[in-house]
Amino acid sequence: MPDILDTIIERRKRDLDALGPTFGLDLPLRRERPVVPFLKERGAILEIKRASPSKGDIAPNLHVAGLCAQYRRAGARAVSVLTEPHFFKGSLLDLLAATRSGAATGEAPCGNGFAASQQSSGIVASGDQTSGFAAAGAAPCDSGFAAAGDQDSRYQASGYQGREFQGSLAFLRKDFLLTVDEIEVSYRCGADAVLLIARILDLDLLVAMAKKAHELGIQALVEVRTREDVEKLTILSQTVPVLAGVNARDLATFSIDPLIPAAMIGRLPVPAVYESGIRSPAMARYAAQLGYQGILVGEEAARNPETAGDLVAAFLDAGPDQTGRFWQNLAERRERHENGRPLVKICGLTRVTDALSAAEKGADLLGFIFAESKRRASAELVREVHSKFASAPTRPLLVGVITELQSSLAHEALALCSEGLLDVIQWHGDPLLNSPLLDRLPHFRVVSVGDREDIGLVQNLLTGGEVRLLLDTRVEGRSGGTGMMIRSELLDELLQRIPDLSSNGLWLAGGLGPDTIGPVIERYTPELIDASSRLESEPGIKDEEKLRAFFNAITGNTNGVY
Repeated sequence: MPDILDTIIERRKRDLDALGPTFGLDLPLRRERPVVPFLKERGAILEIKRASPSKGDIAPNLHVAGLCAQYRRAGARAVSVLTEPHFFKGSLLDLLAATRSGAATGEAPCGNGFAASQQSSGIVASGDQTSGFAAAGAAPCDSGFAAAGDQDSRYQASGYQGREFQGSLAFLRKDFLLTVDEIEVSYRCGADAVLLIARILDLDLLVAMAKKAHELGIQALVEVRTREDVEKLTILSQTVPVLAGVNARDLATFSIDPLIPAAMIGRLPVPAVYESGIRSPAMARYAAQLGYQGILVGEEAARNPETAGDLVAAFLDAGPDQTGRFWQNLAERRERHENGRPLVKICGLTRVTDALSAAEKGADLLGFIFAESKRRASAELVREVHSKFASAPTRPLLVGVITELQSSLAHEALALCSEGLLDVIQWHGDPLLNSPLLDRLPHFRVVSVGDREDIGLVQNLLTGGEVRLLLDTRVEGRSGGTGMMIRSELLDELLQRIPDLSSNGLWLAGGLGPDTIGPVIERYTPELIDASSRLESEPGIKDEEKLRAFFNAITGNTNGVY
């Protein structure tokens, strides 16, 4: 696959050489508005985004001022304006229209007052630079938010009245900036912050650009995604005050992985913004649970501004918690497997000795079934296993598997998770179930895959905000422990239709054992594998030789050591 980021940067360099940092536009020589502090408190950044390389047109005829007004009503503290012209169809004219709009200070009237604010800007453009200002694309001020019925205490934080943020909006210029001069131009166009992508800037240039922003009184938001990026950020943060942004999207491939922000949050020396992939309230809540200072929502906000308030609310309502700690722990554990070895979950444990043996051989997660089964576990077993790792520097994550939410066994597992003795709940019932009992605890869902219709279910659940899904084989009348694998042609089609799973995030269960795991790893490179019945001498009793052969087979197919 071609590196999209490289293509964007090469085109930008040619434009800078030919047109300079103003891109040939007639821009103000001086800044026209005071600087607004950028994200000094927790909040959401919603984006003016017309298109992207991965999605094509998103909102090509959006009305900038009208959309800013809608974003204010949705509760955004800041607005990001994408100004890259070729791949995202943005412009510095969009940034000017946003910062000059009445919505920037809350002065825009409801109704049709937006056109005048754009016409009064004094900007005359030619060619496709005017494409975003068509009157037909004007966003209505009536964004569908009820004036009274849905205003509740979650929005009564500092600066909010109902849904609407009452302070002045801050504006972020989001682009692939490459020169110090572009910081000056951004400032003149009214930006209160600029995005600096650590991946495309060497340390000296990154420092120079951040220093320029600081001299001008605007914020540098430094985007990081790798350890090398964080090293640059750490050095930079000792020189000038900056914020971090962690992008769940890989700019080279445009694939999204929500475990990247989970892995990065513990390494960052400064507060951070979660960028990309927030398409649902559940994912906005997840960003807050990880401990992020803010969220940046692009496509979803631009495409569906009338529901942007739900994303803002979900983020503001949540905060760092047990769920965030679980996903951070799991993501950091994945990062330690640098040899490409998948995470390994050994399930169906009923004996302490089997749990300790699996952990000693390299299991990352240990599964205990709290359902009517020959592999049924007990609270006493979990407590004893947990106590065995009390003095260990690291330990496997303990998983409680439940199939019926209202059963006494499920309540036992939920209580153990609330105590912190289980790290996460594996829900092996209806994957579409919505329940406060699950939502308040770390959990992931199992989807049993048996035909092509199940592919759509997987896709919908991921879009709805599930961080990961465990895919098992659907066998009528049975819930796990079948010893059967998902049909290869069905799994191939699933990965083709959901490409993010093929590059990261594939969790597999069903029929995995010493004789089958090698080909599975070689063909699918799963992120997590879950094995149970093929490692047993009898139901619930693990076979030591099968366990050893299983881990040896994994090692042989990833060239790693434990």
